[in-house]
Amino acid sequence: MRGLRWAIYLWPGLPDLWRHGAWSGLALATAFTLLASFILSATVVWDELVGPGRSSALWGGLAAGWLALLFVAKRSAPRTAVAAGGAASDLFPAALAEYLQGNWLDAELLARQQIDLIPSDVEASLVLAATLRHTNRFDEARETLDSASLWDRAAGWKLEIDSQYERLSAKENRLAEPAKPIQTGSSDSGEQTEHKVLENKESEISLPDWRQAA
Repeated sequence: MRGLRWAIYLWPGLPDLWRHGAWSGLALATAFTLLASFILSATVVWDELVGPGRSSALWGGLAAGWLALLFVAKRSAPRTAVAAGGAASDLFPAALAEYLQGNWLDAELLARQQIDLIPSDVEASLVLAATLRHTNRFDEARETLDSASLWDRAAGWKLEIDSQYERLSAKENRLAEPAKPIQTGSSDSGEQTEHKVLENKESEISLPDWRQAA
């Protein structure tokens, strides 16, 4: 699929026609096709039309025009999913805010929407995995972390991803243990500590450091 998206830039007008269905793209693609067909016919089939020595000039001009149109098409294309969606489509801050307030359903929905917009958004995947852990959906949480780990930019979040794996396994093991009488400092202290951190950090947390409260 990536190869197909790259190949459409090889023919002038096709990118706009493919992405936006623009009539201008169709007109440009048709005009370039007609021009290329004329030059091919005039220099190969009926070479007497242009005379000797002009074939190279025609093909050189066509190549120069093709390179110029290719450059313009690449410059006007969205570089990344972030550029295509724009800043207004960034749902991560809203997902994080809902997570910090303990609104698991809203946090999950927003995180999933953000991942649909930008599949490589590792931060949103971490929020989603943490939310799934809180709602005891361990398999889905682990699958989310596995998918996030496949992206190149996940290397910068390795510590946070490993931490989520550890917390996930710890909660799974804790819930699998037989019920015990409630005692001070029991096994629920980890979750209580986590919520205290959320309460203390919610007003001052910055987006890159959200994992401190995850």
